[in-house]
Amino acid sequence: ETLNPTKRVSIGNIGTGAFDGSTPSINIGDSDSGFIGSADGVLDIYCNNAKVGYIDNAGLHMLAGIATNHDLVLQSDERRHIIIQNADGSVRAYIYKDKDDTGIHINNGADGSGDFVLGKDSTLYVPYAVRAGGSKRLAIQSDNNSALNATFNLWGDANRPTVVELDDDQGWHLFSQRNTDGSILFEVNGRIRAHTALHSGDATLATDGNVYGTIWGGWLNDWINNNLSRKNTASLETNGWFKDASTGLIIQWGITGGNLNKAVVNLPIPFPNAGLWSLGWVAGTLDMGNDDWSNSASLLNNSQLTVTTDHWWSTAWIAIGK
Repeated sequence: ETLNPTKRVSIGNIGTGAFDGSTPSINIGDSDSGFIGSADGVLDIYCNNAKVGYIDNAGLHMLAGIATNHDLVLQSDERRHIIIQNADGSVRAYIYKDKDDTGIHINNGADGSGDFVLGKDSTLYVPYAVRAGGSKRLAIQSDNNSALNATFNLWGDANRPTVVELDDDQGWHLFSQRNTDGSILFEVNGRIRAHTALHSGDATLATDGNVYGTIWGGWLNDWINNNLSRKNTASLETNGWFKDASTGLIIQWGITGGNLNKAVVNLPIPFPNAGLWSLGWVAGTLDMGNDDWSNSASLLNNSQLTVTTDHWWSTAWIAIGK
C-alpha cells in the first residue's frame, strides 16, 4: 500500500513510528522496519523502529552486529583492511595482507608498536617479544639493535637425535644435544666465563683458579702444599738468610765488626717459632801465634744474637732456627 508516495511507501503493514511519513521512507513487512532517507545520499536501515545501520556513498555502515553462515569476501588488488575502531573513529586494531606480501599483518592500531605478521613461509614475526605463561612468563625478545640476526633452533638427525642450538648469521654459538645413548652433550663455540665457579659433578673450578675434587681430597692447592716441595726463599746478602719451605728450617749468617768485646746484633729476620743454636768465629785467617783470639756468638732471643770479639778481626756467625 502506498500512502503519500512523496513521503512514505508501506509494503505490508502501514508504517508507524519512524515510518509515519514525516521523512521519506519504505517500510517492508511490519510497520517499523525498512529504509529511511535521512539525508542527501544517506539511507538509514531500521529494524523494529531501531536504527541498525546506514548506506552512503562510502558503503554500508552497520551499527549492530553482522552474522553470516557463508564467506565474507574483500576483493581488490589494492590493500583492504578489517578494522576495529573506537567511538571517536580512532583505529583500535586492523588486519590486512597486500597482494604478493610476505604474510597477514595484524596491528594494534593507534596504541600499537608494529605489525605482527603471520608469514606465508610458516613463520610468525613479532615486533618485540613473545611471552608465554601467566603470572610468571617466559619471553623470547629482540631489542632490534644487534648487528646480526639470531636463531634458536630445534633440530635432529640419525646421529644427533635432538639438538637445541643458538646461531647467528655467522655461525653457531652453543648447543645442547641428546645423544643416541640418552646422554646429554653441551658445547660452546668459544669461551665460557663464570663469575662464581664452574661445577662438574662434585668438582669445582673456583674463580682464583683453584680446583676442588675428590681426587685431590679437597682443594688442589692444599694437596700441592701437603705433597710437593714448597718454594725455598733466601736473601743472599753478607748478612742474609735461607728458608727451607718444606721443613720451615731457617739458616742465617752475618759478619760483625771487631773490637766490640760484647755486642747485641739483630738477626736479618726473626725466627718465627724458635732459635735453635748459633756459632761465631773469626772472620779471617789467623797468623801463627794468634790462636788465643776469642770470637763467639750466642742466641739472645728469636731476633737477636750476643757476639763477642776481643781483637780487631770481625766475627763471622751463623744461626739456625725455625
